[in-house]
Amino acid sequence: MRPLSRTPNGNNYKTYQSYRSDLLQRYGPYCAYCEKKDNDLDIEHVEPKSKSGKITDWNNLLLACPTCNRDFKKAFNASRMGYVFPDKDETFKVFHYRANGTIAALTQAAVKTKKLCGLDRSGATSNRADAYSRAFELKQKVISGTRKPVDVLSWAQSMGHWSVWVSIFHD
Repeated sequence: MRPLSRTPNGNNYKTYQSYRSDLLQRYGPYCAYCEKKDNDLDIEHVEPKSKSGKITDWNNLLLACPTCNRDFKKAFNASRMGYVFPDKDETFKVFHYRANGTIAALTQAAVKTKKLCGLDRSGATSNRADAYSRAFELKQKVISGTRKPVDVLSWAQSMGHWSVWVSIFHD
């Protein structure tokens, strides 16, 4: 789960759907939770709108793939308390990414978030494993001089899974 920089948004819209282009511009076409690149992202209420009333609050909106948002997270968390969210927490410090696509959650809040969003579901793990494999392969080619670092950026942007790429290229 890549950390997201939450900066103020000067726009105040009447519907949360109106924030789509602002969210895409700010965070790109990637799920805030599983990091999959997706052109059909939901506008996700971190604190469920049914429980918080924060329906058009910029600070409560992220982009999420339909699987993370509708199939797993739904409205199971009443608030942010006890969870890790990418726009408020240093998520890269509490999640570690493995070659098989699974995620190690290092704190209790990270464990709860991993379960809440279904981050170890089979589709997410296979996508991360593919990104991990590609990132590892490209790192070897960059080290050997047969690829340039700029090639890494284009692959990472096209595949998504920023945290996997940073895990592989951290040094």
